[in-house]
Amino acid sequence: MKFIRKIRDISLLLLYVYLIYSTLSVTPVWSDNLENIFGPLFSKILNLFIITVGSALSIICYKNIKRKGMMAFLALIVIFLIYAALIVYLTPTIAEKAHLLEYGLLSYMALRVFKDMRSRDLAYVYTIAMVLIVGYIDEFIQKFLPNRFYDINDV
Repeated sequence: MKFIRKIRDISLLLLYVYLIYSTLSVTPVWSDNLENIFGPLFSKILNLFIITVGSALSIICYKNIKRKGMMAFLALIVIFLIYAALIVYLTPTIAEKAHLLEYGLLSYMALRVFKDMRSRDLAYVYTIAMVLIVGYIDEFIQKFLPNRFYDINDV
């Protein structure tokens, strides 16, 4: 059963990375179209959507977190509040909000793949390395797309 879960987690991670790379050329078009439809409200709608989804995920994860104790629950709340503040207040553009969400989910999926390692610290190192590598390849691909720009700072 553990082997099947590991294969599933790896497959989902690879599928998600493929999805990130395969939509690089069309996401600016989608974003522009949504901004044209909703105007200045689009950013507020996106913030509300993100907070709603984050809250729903927190509620769904509550049982697992509750089992691990109050400190784990408080850590989840702090992480959620920091993430919400980053998205709502410190990411002015829609693209930055999307990237923060996109790579947050990538981090979670990568951590699921590496979580069974002997050392939790090593799992975190592998997760961070994986996210950096995917981010760099993402930027490198953008170098060759006519409607995207390569910027190492985006990694």
